[in-house]
Amino acid sequence: MAFPLLFASGDDLIAHALEEPKDSKIWHFFEHGGLFEHGLQLNLPGGEFFAVTKFKILILAAAIIVFFLFNRLANRLTFQGHPKGRLDNLLESLLLMVRDQIARPNLGEKAEQFLPFLWTLFTLILTINLIGMLPAPVFGCANASIAVTAAWALFTLLFILINGIGTSGFLGWLKGFWIPIDVPVLGPVISALLFVIEFAGVFLRIGVLALRLFANMLGGHITLALLLTFILMAAKISLAHHVSIGIASIFGAYVLSFLELFVAFLQAFVFTILSAVFIGTAVHSHDHHHDDSEGHEHGAGQNGSGHIQGSHAS
Repeated sequence: MAFPLLFASGDDLIAHALEEPKDSKIWHFFEHGGLFEHGLQLNLPGGEFFAVTKFKILILAAAIIVFFLFNRLANRLTFQGHPKGRLDNLLESLLLMVRDQIARPNLGEKAEQFLPFLWTLFTLILTINLIGMLPAPVFGCANASIAVTAAWALFTLLFILINGIGTSGFLGWLKGFWIPIDVPVLGPVISALLFVIEFAGVFLRIGVLALRLFANMLGGHITLALLLTFILMAAKISLAHHVSIGIASIFGAYVLSFLELFVAFLQAFVFTILSAVFIGTAVHSHDHHHDDSEGHEHGAGQNGSGHIQGSHAS
C-alpha cells in the first residue's frame, strides 16, 4: 500500500519523471541534488505565438542526421555504384524495404512518384523514435507528442488531396465519394449517407494514423518512466527495499527497452505502410474512375455499346 500512497503524495522527482515524454520550453539536463546542487537546465527562447522547444530541436537534429547519412549514401551510389560498409548497407536495405514492401505493393505503377515522400517519412519517424531511446531528460521522443504525429498525418492527407483534387478537380474528387444506389425513393438517401461516411472516412483515417503512432510511443515511454520511479518510491521505505526494488526496476527497464527498440522500428513501418495504403486508395480510385469514364465514351463513340464496355472496365 505504500507505493500508491507515495505516488499520490506528489513527490517532485516522481512528478518530473512522468513529465519526461512531454515537450517543454525548459530543457532539463541534470536534476537538483545530483552533480549540480540546483540542477542544470536551458530556457529556450520563444514568444506567445512561436517558441523553440526541446522536441523541435530534436526533430531538427533528426532531419540533419537523415540528410547527412542518406546524402552520403546517395553520393557513394552515384560515384561508386554500390554501398560501402555496414552502415551504408543497412541504410540501403531500409530504402529497398520501403520500396519493395511498402510502395510497390500499394501504389503499383505510381510507386516511384511517391517513393521520395515515403522514404523521407519512414527515415525521419524512425530516427526520431531512436533518439527517444536515448537517456532522458536530455533526450526525448518527439513522436510522443500528438502535435508531431498529427503533422506527419497531415502530410499524408496533403498527398491524398493533391492526387484527388489536383487530377480530377474538386467537384470530380467529391463525385468519387458518391455511390449510386438503384433503389426507388430510398436510393438517393442511402447514397447521401454513404457519401458522408466515405468523405468523413478520409479524415478519420488520418486521425487514427496520428493517434496510433502517438499512443504507442507515449505509452512505452510512460511505462519505462513508471518502472524507474519505483526506485524513488522504494527509497522512502528502507535501504533493503531501495536496493532490491532498484535492481528489479533497472533490469525490467533494460529488458523493456529492447521491446521499445522493436516498437520504434515497427511504428515507423506501420505509419509508412498505412500512409501508402491511404495514398494508394486515392490513386487507384481515381484511376478506376478515369478509366471507367473513358470506357463509356470510347464505347459509345464506336458502336453504341458503352454500357457493356463500361461494365467490363469496372
